[in-house]
Amino acid sequence: LLYDALCPICARSVGVLRRLGLLERAEARPIDEAEELGLPPEEVERLRSGMLLVWRASGELARGFDALVRLLELHGRLRRLVAVLRVPPLRALGRAGYAFVASNRRILSPPATGGAACACDPPFHLGARAALLVALALLAFGLPAVTGGTRFALFWAAGGVSAAVVGAAAAPRRAAAVLWQSLAVLALGASVLAPLLFLGRAAVSLGAPGPLVAGWIWLAAILSAAVVLRSATRRCRALGLPAWLPGAWAGLLLATLGAALPPILRQIHA
Repeated sequence: LLYDALCPICARSVGVLRRLGLLERAEARPIDEAEELGLPPEEVERLRSGMLLVWRASGELARGFDALVRLLELHGRLRRLVAVLRVPPLRALGRAGYAFVASNRRILSPPATGGAACACDPPFHLGARAALLVALALLAFGLPAVTGGTRFALFWAAGGVSAAVVGAAAAPRRAAAVLWQSLAVLALGASVLAPLLFLGRAAVSLGAPGPLVAGWIWLAAILSAAVVLRSATRRCRALGLPAWLPGAWAGLLLATLGAALPPILRQIHA
């Protein structure tokens, strides 16, 4: 099994496969060892788009989502799951999902290379990048709007956009990376914040005391900012971005949320 060992997503996925016992009959190796197996150059190039399962004796190949299904098949204990994953609509969906993540893996989870390019970077695919932009934007701005209201979403967006602008100004040569990572950490923070806001509004409808709801929503804001800080710190370290940038991201979010929450809480109580 050849995979991108620099990619945190890929490395964690291989770790999961190993813990599940799906690599008992396969050896996981980084893709820079592909030439040792005698693969033709075009197959080595295609490794940038996904993992590859190679049978040494027969030369049979399976890549991407199909490689995962073949590993399950080799395992021999999950035949019903394999049969389900081979149903054409589900197989097409699995391939599309795998391709989406594989094409955007450097943004979703940047490797610790200081931002330097490497031969295993995924090829640029406009459709996949546009889909990522839409997905992150919906998570970053749509979730707060649905669970916290339009006003809350506007303040959340203001904090995120301000952080992105500050980061891009601090590292103009890496502005594109900063903007993508700003959107990614904002989407992650919103994914934590939205369920907590929903629970807060549900508590109001059930007649929970106002101070309890207020404390819960403030806790949600602080936890989401903490998630942003943790994720941004890891991403900035991996990309070699300024060390103070994660604090700025989290600080600007908390500042804007601090301005947004009091009137929102008054509206909820009313």
